[in-house]
Amino acid sequence: MSVNMRFRSRMRSLNAPAEPSKQREIAPPEAPSSTVCDDLPAAFRQAMRNISSTVYVITLSSEGRRWGLTATAVSSLSMEPPSILACINHRASIHAPLIESERFCLNALRCDQSQVASAFSSSGLGEDRFRAGRWVDFGGAPAICDAVANILCRRSMTTSFGSHTVLVGEVEAVRVDDQAPPLIYRQGTFG
Repeated sequence: MSVNMRFRSRMRSLNAPAEPSKQREIAPPEAPSSTVCDDLPAAFRQAMRNISSTVYVITLSSEGRRWGLTATAVSSLSMEPPSILACINHRASIHAPLIESERFCLNALRCDQSQVASAFSSSGLGEDRFRAGRWVDFGGAPAICDAVANILCRRSMTTSFGSHTVLVGEVEAVRVDDQAPPLIYRQGTFG
């Protein structure tokens, strides 16, 4: 029998309805192997490090000074009204100005803007952080040029939880470059 004929014969047998007596049961998959850690905060931190996140720089202007911070704890919250949620550590230098400011900007970084993310995650640089990248004013807040998106928000609500403040911002304006891939953070590295 030729290879072509054997192939056709095999395909007919695969496509034929199975007889009830020849059906086999498929066992449920086994639970994935994992390690249960006694140190819950360490295990949670490791779990979150394994999840890729888009990298943002949150920026604002207050009393003639620009503020900024690299963040990955950012999410869309609602489409009506358009709003976002961001979580900011109480110890961050931007914390007090952010919860007192009326507006802020979320800058979703492009894959080639890791130097900007590094500058805004370094402590002690203050205004010098803005030397990384090119910046423009966007509705009263600094916005990085060529970002995947700049999202201008009006602070709507804040609440404290644990070590962070949960910030809700209602979206007032958006600039988008849908041709640019975002910068991602996973396992302590940008990619």
